[in-house]
Amino acid sequence: MFLRTTLCYYTHLRKAINIVSSCIVIIIIYYIIFKNNNVIENNQTLSNINDYNDNISINYIIKWLYKTNQTNNLLNELNPNLINNWTNITTTILSSIIEPSNQTRFRISSTKPEFKLYLHPPGDLLSDSFYKIGYWNDCKIHLSNINKHFGSNSSNNIVIIDVGANIGSCTLLFSSLGYKIYAFEPYRENYRLLSYSIINNIHLDGEIILITAGTSNLKNISEINIEIGNAGNNIVGSSISNNDLLRIGGSGRNTKYIKNPIRLTTLDHIIKEHVHYMKMDCQGSELSTLLGAKELLDKYKIDVIAFEYTPSWIVTQKQNPIDLLILLDGYNYTIYRSIARLRNYIIKKDDFISYTKQFENNGRFEDLLAIRRK
Repeated sequence: MFLRTTLCYYTHLRKAINIVSSCIVIIIIYYIIFKNNNVIENNQTLSNINDYNDNISINYIIKWLYKTNQTNNLLNELNPNLINNWTNITTTILSSIIEPSNQTRFRISSTKPEFKLYLHPPGDLLSDSFYKIGYWNDCKIHLSNINKHFGSNSSNNIVIIDVGANIGSCTLLFSSLGYKIYAFEPYRENYRLLSYSIINNIHLDGEIILITAGTSNLKNISEINIEIGNAGNNIVGSSISNNDLLRIGGSGRNTKYIKNPIRLTTLDHIIKEHVHYMKMDCQGSELSTLLGAKELLDKYKIDVIAFEYTPSWIVTQKQNPIDLLILLDGYNYTIYRSIARLRNYIIKKDDFISYTKQFENNGRFEDLLAIRRK
């Protein structure tokens, strides 16, 4: 009799603990939502800047929900129609606990350890390539740089910034190897797919902090110009004309762009630790990004910065592209041509102007690697 009573008491106590835990999580999430309830629709503009640190908190909450099998309990308490419309900084991650539609495709990576990456429909450059071969070649180049500079056995200590994370082909690869990644992606369709992938790869060792914003020198509101058929070619700027977009970039003569509202934040606002490697794939926003990382560069340091140098894109931001090279030199970086071949060719300070002139008004770019001098 005593044993039966004890078991009954224990069962009810467990149920009570689960109910209380679910309620606490729901209260926390509702607090974050109502604190940051700016919904972005196609015909609306953004009105406020959110505290991006809330995004980090809710990321952990959702992983806890998945690991404790309480996702369904939470969804029963929330309105799915409301969840589908959440596109602000905090609630984008929450909406990712809803599985994507049957039309959303994915691919298991061909790299090891494997990961599952959600992709755009057929017709997108990066997604089609990943679907075909199971990786994106640029990510392997970045990984090669990391291994050459830091060694392949230091994964638990490596911190990476991925500016322009796209759908996460590099982010998930880095995470699969145990790296910690700050992933910045402003375009809503990209970060929805990336958030699906994060939730469906909770087995990966590396911590991913997804920031659904672009990077700049100020926290601000702007627009992003997205190339149709190439969701990785996104150029920030509200006042860039279609003629300029066609002149400086694009995948072909009939390239078309659409505009979306986005939030911008600074690296200094998000990151307060030493960074080993930063990948910048942000189509002309490289200088603005580094101007928003003064404390990071001064105090915490970034060892290696890999980026595309496209002067004609930087000009669209009303900036002088040479200033980007001067800024890196001023922070004690040596700049090398071609990230595929580490330390292949040094661009000296006296050659910044002549080197840049070859890219004027033609949309061409070159991959560069900036390595901090000891």
